[in-house]
Amino acid sequence: MMSRSLFTSARMGFSLLCLCVLFGCELPKDQRGTTERIERESEIRAGYSAQAEELAAERAWLAALGERKDARIEEMPGEAHQLVEALRRGEIDLIIGMPAKSPFAKEVGLSRPYPNPQERAQKRAWAVRPGENAWLYEVDRLLMQETPR
Repeated sequence: MMSRSLFTSARMGFSLLCLCVLFGCELPKDQRGTTERIERESEIRAGYSAQAEELAAERAWLAALGERKDARIEEMPGEAHQLVEALRRGEIDLIIGMPAKSPFAKEVGLSRPYPNPQERAQKRAWAVRPGENAWLYEVDRLLMQETPR
C-alpha cells in the first residue's frame, strides 16, 4: 500500500515538473537571435537571385512581412552561393524565391514550399539561417496566411 502511494506521488510530481518545463519554454526559438535583431533594428535584409520581375509575388509577401514586423526591407540581389554564404554569416535574414529543391537546401532552413507563380510545376521556398526556428515559423505563417498582392 505504501509503495503504490509513493509511486502515485512520484508520477504526479514528474507530471507537474514536465508541465512547468513546457510552459516555461519559449518555443520556437532562434539560436542566433534573428527575430530579436529584426525587432530591435526594424530592418529585414532579404536576398534574392532571380530576376526581380520574376519575384513579384515574393516581394509582395516580403512587403507584408515588413508591415507585420514594423520593419523596413533592404533587398540584396546576388548569386545563389553568395547569398547562402551571406545568410550563414548573418549578413542577410532570408533569401526569397529560392527553388525548393535547391542544392543549398541542406545548408539553410527552408520554409514550406509554395507554387512558383510563373511555373506552377516548380516549387519555391524562402531560406533562413539554420537554427532560426522562430524566424522560420514567422516566415511559414506569412506564406500560409497571406495572399500575394
